[in-house]
Amino acid sequence: MGYYSHLWMRISNWVLVVLAVAAVSIAAVLGANTLPLPQFALFIGMTWGVSLIAVITDLARRRPLDILSPFILVPATIGFVYTGTATFLSNRGDGHAAAVASTALLLGMAGYLLGVIGTRVLIGAPPAMTPVRSFTALRRQPKVIYTVFAIGALSMLIYWARTGGVPILQSDLENSRVEALSGNGVPFYLSMLMMVATWISLSPNSGVSIRMKWTLFAAAALLIGSTGWRNTIISFVLVALFIVHYSRPIRTLYIALAGLIALLGAVALGLLRIFSSSLENYQTFQLLTQGDLVAATASYLRSYTDTFGENLAVTMSVVERGFPSQNGETFVWNFLALLPGQEREPFDFVLKQAAGQTFAGGGLPPTLVGEWFLNFGWVGIALGMALFGAIVTVSHSAAIKTIRFPALVVSVIVANYSFIAVRGGMGNLVLTVVWLSLATLIVGRLSLGPASEAGERTSSRRTRPANGFAHASSNHS
Repeated sequence: MGYYSHLWMRISNWVLVVLAVAAVSIAAVLGANTLPLPQFALFIGMTWGVSLIAVITDLARRRPLDILSPFILVPATIGFVYTGTATFLSNRGDGHAAAVASTALLLGMAGYLLGVIGTRVLIGAPPAMTPVRSFTALRRQPKVIYTVFAIGALSMLIYWARTGGVPILQSDLENSRVEALSGNGVPFYLSMLMMVATWISLSPNSGVSIRMKWTLFAAAALLIGSTGWRNTIISFVLVALFIVHYSRPIRTLYIALAGLIALLGAVALGLLRIFSSSLENYQTFQLLTQGDLVAATASYLRSYTDTFGENLAVTMSVVERGFPSQNGETFVWNFLALLPGQEREPFDFVLKQAAGQTFAGGGLPPTLVGEWFLNFGWVGIALGMALFGAIVTVSHSAAIKTIRFPALVVSVIVANYSFIAVRGGMGNLVLTVVWLSLATLIVGRLSLGPASEAGERTSSRRTRPANGFAHASSNHS
């Protein structure tokens, strides 16, 4: 088995290189004004195909599923979100938009794979996941973790008070969640300390009991979920899951079940937003009022993926009509909005106005590929996605190699939000990632007792197996 799995890995690596080179060649030769079928067929192979190769490789070697591998999560997400883009745009009679979007996706995916492969060559492939992970054996002070969690919970109560109630209970959730966030960014971001405290509680020697870990997790999930923002609650749950998995691997079956539950949760929240907002012109709303939940769910999933394909096409169309190049400003937009005297609308609202869109709820997310195009054009798609691939690769490698628990959490945060960025772009997530990462490092340091701080300075190589709240379960391989 060892010989054949090694041979499979060598062959699959060459397949990835050939796919990436072929994608760049086809995109360059055919351009953006031809039928999208050749480009898009190759794009499917580079997303679902690449992910399948990586999963089969893990299974062939009988090792835990390396879900954050740059060859699995991001390619599978890109494939899931954009598989129907060309068909959707072509069926509505917009062949040019279908061709442009297909070429952009193909070029972006090629850049991503080349970035991943190039980075792997430079830094080397990470070691395989082990059944039990070891970290520096540093004792933490539970009271610090509880205090940080309490600050986050109190911030959420302030957020509710300033917004006039619990957003998810409002009659118009689609718009109330956006209105609630306006002018209340500080308590909203401070409430994320509940997430950070829960993640740090999963560290070895945290001093937090299994029951209390579950209590913190459940309380944070309920409070964060009350905002109505899907990305935040899903990220909280997934980061916790990934931390446990990369501390003590979970069986592939249970990872699949967790992914299904997360998907169903996202769909449920989406259906709630549509129903509570009485969006009568939505087919999904009409099916909900008829009580056909299955058909409503299917309709929601179809429109969900179609929406991001349309967002990409609209973004590229806006640029073609003369929208000024942003030259990287979208990536620091939210940081600039924090400066004194700055009164900036979120960039996705600016883009929504420029596109003449009037749909309910938030702004128009440009998508990851679209955002690179907005900033730097076609070259930006290729080089930007290569850089993105490098970031995903480095974060994945750090998640496997590090022996410091806060560093694992930060690596997982970056990896998690990277796959989320596929749908909406990086601009709206950079501030969140920076804040969560800094908060994790600060809380990780503050939670150490004096003896642990001294031990870390004198001997950073003492290790102890991880024992997050999942060790009470037998669902590990």
